[in-house]
Amino acid sequence: MALNQLPYRCENCDKMMHSKEQIFLIEDKFGHVFCSDGCIVNFYKYLTHFFYEEDLRVRQELGLESETAMSLAQDQKLIEKTLESPDHVFFQNNDFRPDLYFLHREEEFNGEKYYLIVGCLMHDGKPSFVFYQSATQNLSYVQDFQLGEKLGILSHVGSEQQGEGFVDVEISAEQMEELELKKSQFLAELMERKKQADIPPEDYHLYEKYAPDALSGPDEVYKLEDMDGDEVFSYIKFFQEGGVSFYYIVVCYQVLVESQEHSHALYPILSFPSLDPDIYRYFQSEDKITGGQIN
Repeated sequence: MALNQLPYRCENCDKMMHSKEQIFLIEDKFGHVFCSDGCIVNFYKYLTHFFYEEDLRVRQELGLESETAMSLAQDQKLIEKTLESPDHVFFQNNDFRPDLYFLHREEEFNGEKYYLIVGCLMHDGKPSFVFYQSATQNLSYVQDFQLGEKLGILSHVGSEQQGEGFVDVEISAEQMEELELKKSQFLAELMERKKQADIPPEDYHLYEKYAPDALSGPDEVYKLEDMDGDEVFSYIKFFQEGGVSFYYIVVCYQVLVESQEHSHALYPILSFPSLDPDIYRYFQSEDKITGGQIN
């Protein structure tokens, strides 16, 4: 007689669930499972309370307790714009606590600048639970909530795809030349490591349709160093096609975009599928930005 499948247990109320359709996942690091929105809110209320108190403390120190800009934090459309299209993203990696993301967006009303800040958890590369939201005109307040490491904003430079996480930006001919050199170096390294049984390079174009999903909803993102010591990011997602499982890997560099007030974008220089776990491991590092390990 076969054993019954081990159920899922709600992290908050201990309710047992017997199918994936019943569960809610909020962040990738610990894989906490929940049975309802209420349990999610209750479990993470310590985060909400902590940053509520931090907001009060910082505003008192800066004399911003009655700042009129605070009302913008209750504008759901502005909060959604900040979640969908932040100007800056800061990532705080906590060893034994959830990884926190702080999304910043600048808005202008009647010639005055306002700053929206949203603190959230991430699942599958997308915001999943907001624990803090605020608005201000004070740059000192903004700097206090630039917590952790600043990440590049995911942009597909020069792409015709205008879906989620993709924008058109221009880079200089000098930058393009440097990125083409980086691409050649990575491609040469890939061909050297590639095994005979892996997907042949002449078939890579058949898998290009998976690139947008790998960028906008990766299973894992890593920060690596190339042979010149420059930072490179690998976006990895697991797919199945025709009963065959494979990894899709996108290698990106962060570039300065002069035309957009010196903001940064991630430029994909190389994308390809692979059946080989060794190739997958080659594009991993100890510096994981997001995601759990793919089996």
